[in-house]
Amino acid sequence: MLGFVFTACAVVARSAQIVTARADWSDVHTFNWRYDSLFAIPIIVFGFNCHANVVTIFSCARARPRPPGGPHARLAY
Repeated sequence: MLGFVFTACAVVARSAQIVTARADWSDVHTFNWRYDSLFAIPIIVFGFNCHANVVTIFSCARARPRPPGGPHARLAY
């Protein structure tokens, strides 16, 4: 949990540095409407469809046997 908090704080701090360093934001555009932009639609749709299926896949999956010695035991390969 501490890793997530640290990462979130690092992203917010770096974003604040970038925002305050730039004086003029008039040339920044949120989205470029070009023909090439349409190639991103399948990627976005795939991402939204797949993240919802992860929960059902993991809930239907069988439990895997745990290695001897507990969950933190080293696996011998």
